[in-house]
Amino acid sequence: MSLNTSETSLSLYSKIIDKIIDNKLKQLLTIINKTHPTKFKKEFIEIELKYIKQHINIKPYTKQIQVTDIPNKISENENSTSTIMLEPKIKPVYVIDDSNRCNGRIWSSDIFNRKTMKIMNDIPQQFKVIDFKDINIDKFNTNYIIGLQCKKSKYKNSNYCKLHMYHLIHGDFKDMPNKELCYHFIKDGNYL
Repeated sequence: MSLNTSETSLSLYSKIIDKIIDNKLKQLLTIINKTHPTKFKKEFIEIELKYIKQHINIKPYTKQIQVTDIPNKISENENSTSTIMLEPKIKPVYVIDDSNRCNGRIWSSDIFNRKTMKIMNDIPQQFKVIDFKDINIDKFNTNYIIGLQCKKSKYKNSNYCKLHMYHLIHGDFKDMPNKELCYHFIKDGNYL
């Protein structure tokens, strides 16, 4: 009896997923039609939807989750639990080698110890100043690193990515930061 219930709920689940996919595809095709009405006419929506459904390949589900609280209309047993297989989402990871990495400094609210590379919870009182002109920049740069290096790749023959070629607000990560930049990271990183 529970096997039949399980098969029924899997069948229902499959039908629901199919319906959701159909609706989302139709919405997408309608948006394309409204955005480019001369290139993709309204009468193409149903034709394209049928073509996509015929050629779409849904992979079998691999990750198991427990589905509970199945409505009484579907299952006779109120405490029934069925297993549904779902595919885990995997994000691709792109690794850029350090020689081709953008030299731009990006914001990070953390300040790092230069020797241990650990995040500092607090910095010495001598760097908690009201005016950036009072920072001992040489001592600060000897002990701490502010910001992070941009993770994007360099653009053509430049030292920076496309964004940092034109908008280098936090400076070059390879250069020592000036007093104003250090103060910006100390103040906005809540180290004061």
